[in-house]
Amino acid sequence: MGLLDAPISPKRAAYLSLAGGLLNKGYAGSTLNVVLFGDSRTANANLTVGVNGGSTDADWFGYANAIAGLPATLVLNAGVPGDTTTGMKNRVDALITSLGSSVNAAVVWGLTNDIPTTDAMLTAALANLEYIYSAFAAANIYVFAFSETPDNLYGTTTAILKQKFRQCLSTRWNGRTDGEFIDIFPAIINPTNANGAPLITDTADNLHINVSGAYKIGKVLGPALARRASGFKYPFCNSVIDTKESQPLSTNFCRNPLMTGTDGVLGAGHTGTVPHLWSTGGASVAAMSIAARPDGMGNDMVAAVTFSSASDTFQAFMSSLGVFTIAAGDRFVLEGDINISSPVNLSVVEAVLSFVGGGGPSVSVWKKALGGNLPETCNLKFRSSILTLPAGTYTGGSITFTARCTGAGSATIKIGTIAARKIN
Repeated sequence: MGLLDAPISPKRAAYLSLAGGLLNKGYAGSTLNVVLFGDSRTANANLTVGVNGGSTDADWFGYANAIAGLPATLVLNAGVPGDTTTGMKNRVDALITSLGSSVNAAVVWGLTNDIPTTDAMLTAALANLEYIYSAFAAANIYVFAFSETPDNLYGTTTAILKQKFRQCLSTRWNGRTDGEFIDIFPAIINPTNANGAPLITDTADNLHINVSGAYKIGKVLGPALARRASGFKYPFCNSVIDTKESQPLSTNFCRNPLMTGTDGVLGAGHTGTVPHLWSTGGASVAAMSIAARPDGMGNDMVAAVTFSSASDTFQAFMSSLGVFTIAAGDRFVLEGDINISSPVNLSVVEAVLSFVGGGGPSVSVWKKALGGNLPETCNLKFRSSILTLPAGTYTGGSITFTARCTGAGSATIKIGTIAARKIN
């Protein structure tokens, strides 16, 4: 019996019900398994920083998934820079065949490279997309159909036709059960520009999406991902103490995941209180505290951080995962919850799980290198890459959180419900 097939006891079921916003859909097989299909704005969407013609496309899908609580697994990014709806139509059948049963949802974003200037051109593009939507539906793949965003052609006939495109998609998807319309246009539009220009702060070049725009698109797509994923079975709590009651092998090696106690170690320049077994460090000023989580899942470690220059960092770490024996093929992930309030010049947030010993060192990383500064307060669930360890006796391990900045700045960072979990 595997991790996802384990029975859930009545007590565990009640616990999961209480967890509410921390519910997570587990791993491959129980998640919303997604393919992204589109042009350059899609092609770079799962990269930390993607480059297309000198511009940056930030990770809008990653933000959507994190905001939603990680309900989705990205199986494939099938974006092609410069692609038109005709090109997408020509490759969709082969794509679906190659995917087989590995995906159950698709994000479809296309039109901008068609550059429609007449109703006939828009009609042709809509016909291409209809073919694409129908092909995914025939393969039982749920569609999230994106609108267009305002771009560098604002004030032209093309911009007017893109508004008509939004209306057509809204009508087409109304009441459907095989997909839904995701209107990202309002997230990027400059409400004070009479010609329909995008917000200059949300794109790199009035077309490709920067970190601010990616986060805003994530706030639109994220709830839709969560709604669709709610129908899947085998819910697992994200990063609470462990999952031993439903699967004994799923053990949390983090020794104080709920941030209890007050005898942690403060780094130089840091004041306040740190949870048991945790320490802080880095070249920054930080006022540390411990706050009860509103969901009842223990406490958050809270750092009110001030950076004085671009070289400053803040770190919170646990270096006492203990001594343990790893069998060949054992797999681990690092999970948790990070809330960031009022960020100024905050450009990188990362979490690292590291094991040292007979088969190591081995490292698993979740990193949000933003490609710009985080625009606003956000709450992100995270999961690192799956780490498969070589066999051996490990003399210890560590969990490290790091925040970096691009210049003088500040942020309040809350870290909670941490798990370094063995998942097989």
